[in-house]
Amino acid sequence: MDHEAVKMLLSDYLDGMLDEDERRQVDEHLEACPSCRKELDDLRKTVQVLAGLPSVDAPEGFVSAVRSRLRRRGRLRRREETRSLLRQKVPFETICLLMLLVLAALYIMLYLLPQMEVTIQTEPNLGVKSMSMPRRSMDTPKHLQSPPASRSSDRPPASMSGPSR
Repeated sequence: MDHEAVKMLLSDYLDGMLDEDERRQVDEHLEACPSCRKELDDLRKTVQVLAGLPSVDAPEGFVSAVRSRLRRRGRLRRREETRSLLRQKVPFETICLLMLLVLAALYIMLYLLPQMEVTIQTEPNLGVKSMSMPRRSMDTPKHLQSPPASRSSDRPPASMSGPSR
């Protein structure tokens, strides 16, 4: 175990809060490390000094004020956590990739799928012989084209179309 890990565990070590494996590792480190032993001795002295101080009664209303502050902080913290979940930062590259995928899907649905005609020719007992797909033309797809102009034969005669001048 390294110095920083042991220093983080010294308070729990003094309080007897470590499991057997952690306690054994801290003991082994303390045997070999004079600076961590000094840190442990300083911590013991601090605990002894604090234990020797007289206890002081809290002023009236102190406990309820602390509890209300903790409740408010807890509510604020929950709100902040909720907000941070809603504002998760997504890498710019991921957003770009998703947008490209959406655009590609739209392109395929709007322009390629309506123009595809699949022809399959088969021979009896041999399965599929050949499969062909016509090349896509650069014209506007049929479903996006404006309706064809009506032919003159479809129009009513001029005398029936309305008043003439």
